[in-house]
Amino acid sequence: PTTNIETSNYIIQKSGNQQELNLEYVLPLGEDAEFESGYMGEFIYDNIRYNKNEELSQFKFNQQLHAFYALYGQSIEDFSYKAGLRAEQTIITSHLVNPTDTLIPNNYFKLFPTIHLGYDISDNENISLSYSKRVNRPDPDELNPNPEFSDPRNAEAGNPNLKPEQIHSVEFGYRYVHKKYSIISSLYYRYKYDAFTEIFTNISDSIVLYTATNLNTQQSGGIEAILSGKILKKHTYN
Repeated sequence: PTTNIETSNYIIQKSGNQQELNLEYVLPLGEDAEFESGYMGEFIYDNIRYNKNEELSQFKFNQQLHAFYALYGQSIEDFSYKAGLRAEQTIITSHLVNPTDTLIPNNYFKLFPTIHLGYDISDNENISLSYSKRVNRPDPDELNPNPEFSDPRNAEAGNPNLKPEQIHSVEFGYRYVHKKYSIISSLYYRYKYDAFTEIFTNISDSIVLYTATNLNTQQSGGIEAILSGKILKKHTYN
């Protein structure tokens, strides 16, 4: 175009810190049983500032994660098992300081069970079956509602109300160990819900805004197999 090109200075400044606290307690119950419990705390603070042509936008993020867990395991001859439960309370405060002073809380409580079963077929061979519930939490950028432009027509913004993705995972494993080689294989299935889903919205005649929300479910399965061993004395293979 023959008109003058408009330019702008768009500077993003990020700072923050993260602390973790772990407490563990283990109690042996005889030779073949054990009880374990503990606490895990995670504290995240982020401060994101946007300077655009001397106009300031600011987003502050505070997250506290408090997790308590208990795990019990026992071996009965060739059979072994472990069962546990983790309870998590997450406290999130998204503070959009500028251009509008807005506090957006996003708190949730979740339970995560796990169980692992094992059986020794022989001294060199065993099978296992396990189930666990897992979580994938959004990071501060995925919760930050301030839009960032990759070009004049496309912007991306976080969703401060985004919840974590949750995953059910089941895995069956087989392991064989020989003096010269070993075989480790697993068959797994994973079901994810509240999955992060891309949403595109027209915010004007010429600008498209991308954000995410919890809409999707996903399924996946697969097989993993590892064969490793030695070739001669100084060479190994995988």
